[in-house]
Amino acid sequence: KNIPNWTVREKIVATVAGGSVISASLALIVASLNPVVLITGVLGIIIPPYSALQEQKITDCKAMRETNMVMELEMNNLKYNNERLRE
Repeated sequence: KNIPNWTVREKIVATVAGGSVISASLALIVASLNPVVLITGVLGIIIPPYSALQEQKITDCKAMRETNMVMELEMNNLKYNNERLRE
């Protein structure tokens, strides 16, 4: 079965990450002199895109696991047929 380029979960995580980056950027613009706002704003810009990237990697790993299972079944089938043809 085909896996879409973006799953629903990936879209949600990317949307929330985008909103977090925008709100962190606005907080930095409004109150950049406060060191707490500065630190949380920078973290708010760095962490959400990273979490979206991690979500994509999780989806890729799931797809690779499915592909591996299908290939393993095909390999077992080919081994069986190879042994059967040798007889």
